[in-house]
Amino acid sequence: MHIPGVASERTARELPPRTLGDKLRLLYVAGKHHGIEPDCQLALGTMPIEELAALRSLMQPNFPPRRLAEFAAVAETTKLAIRARAARTISYADYTKTAATVSSRLGNTRVAAEGQWPVPGFVLLRRYGHGFSDDALQAAGLSLPGSESRFTDKDFFDALDGFTEECIGFEHPMSIAIYDRWVYSEASMRNDRPSAVEIVRHYGTWASAMGIILPQEDEDEDDDVLEEDTEQGALLVGLPSAVRRAIHPPQQSLGF
Repeated sequence: MHIPGVASERTARELPPRTLGDKLRLLYVAGKHHGIEPDCQLALGTMPIEELAALRSLMQPNFPPRRLAEFAAVAETTKLAIRARAARTISYADYTKTAATVSSRLGNTRVAAEGQWPVPGFVLLRRYGHGFSDDALQAAGLSLPGSESRFTDKDFFDALDGFTEECIGFEHPMSIAIYDRWVYSEASMRNDRPSAVEIVRHYGTWASAMGIILPQEDEDEDDDVLEEDTEQGALLVGLPSAVRRAIHPPQQSLGF
């Protein structure tokens, strides 16, 4: 019985509970769609036991262990990509297409839809999204608010400051590509940083962002530099010689 003016709990009671299995299916398909490279060591060290157990429960007893390891590694690495904003979302059409491709490759298309890995889009939508794709994405952490609501001006400045300090300390080029790798490194330590795309959107250009954080020389000095290497993404903006030397890429491995 529904009393006018009083919220009904009927809909909430009838919604099926979301399962870890469906969350992992969605993360796996999103990772495959975005070309996420699985990191088995990351999965082994960070994947919660309950998620690994849920994943194992979905497989047949004779399922190859290497396949199970790949499923876990893709899902767990996708979580890291989400935190680093390298993977943001996946459309219902892309999920359906990618899931069908994976199912065909695994040879489980003859299995009932409810038991397939991964399940078809319409099953995931009903069970995990309760009929709404946005709800499914949000439940898995794939739907993120815009950067302007996530980060303040100070957050953007602090990200550039931390990136600059590490680049100078380890003598790395201050490029967009290196910044993206730094964001991944920060995400693995649970430090939420703006992505390179968000940095550029916030400041207008990568050059403008660098101009905010790096010291500038007088315009009339002979060694003013404005150099953009489109292949490497390296950018030098009118820097003192000591800073310029730190920015030029040496022949050594990354420190992050």
